[in-house]
Amino acid sequence: MNSTIYKTLKDNFKNSSNTENSSIISLCITELSSENYVKAIELSEELIKKDINDSAGWAMKALAQSNMFDYENNLFYLKSSLTSLEEFKEKTSLSPKDIQSVDAVFTIAFLQRTIFLVNQ
Repeated sequence: MNSTIYKTLKDNFKNSSNTENSSIISLCITELSSENYVKAIELSEELIKKDINDSAGWAMKALAQSNMFDYENNLFYLKSSLTSLEEFKEKTSLSPKDIQSVDAVFTIAFLQRTIFLVNQ
């Protein structure tokens, strides 16, 4: 996915999280942009372990997982990404417009992954 899309979310995620987490958020955005989704999940889970209510962690976990599912071996990533997205929405302090941006990026990632799987 275009790294610009993820980077546009970075400031919003930093603003919605504890300031101590800004370096982890930046690194997680870099991993998402680099398509290193396993590492992005690890980093997002680190944020969630520090604070179960960290909406940035939940959003980035949803985004990473939405890029990893398939319909045979890794369907659990799809289910988990939807759960993580709901956790983000419940816990975020972001504006409705910013929430909509995260939703849009998630939907794009999900659709791109689906198109990739169909073409395989």
